[in-house]
Amino acid sequence: MTKLSDLVSVNRSVDVAPGCTVYVRSLSLQDIASIIVTFPDVLGAFGAENAAEKLLVAIPDAAFTIIDQGLVTEHTRQEVEGLPFGVQVTILYSILRETVPGGFGPFAEILTELIDAINRSELGKAQLT
Repeated sequence: MTKLSDLVSVNRSVDVAPGCTVYVRSLSLQDIASIIVTFPDVLGAFGAENAAEKLLVAIPDAAFTIIDQGLVTEHTRQEVEGLPFGVQVTILYSILRETVPGGFGPFAEILTELIDAINRSELGKAQLT
């Protein structure tokens, strides 16, 4: 029987260049919610076939935030922004693969169903003040 502690994010090593390994983790619900609140257009990227392209081209600050939050190796935001494009893509891909191992399609479907269920419930109709 699996325990919740077995599901806790494990740092994964990623070889980003010869002789250079970094460590990434999956993003939590809180991380993703923070990104969506800051960058609402990210939701549109999650279900798209070209999700990585949308994140990198249309919403680069969101991509940098994902890298910043998912990169366990000590770093600064300036260092992340100064990395070569291929290294940035490799790190972003690794974080997203850890966060949504089944891919964006199933994740987007579950998220859509959740939002629909909330909207149909009394919670979705309540006025938050």
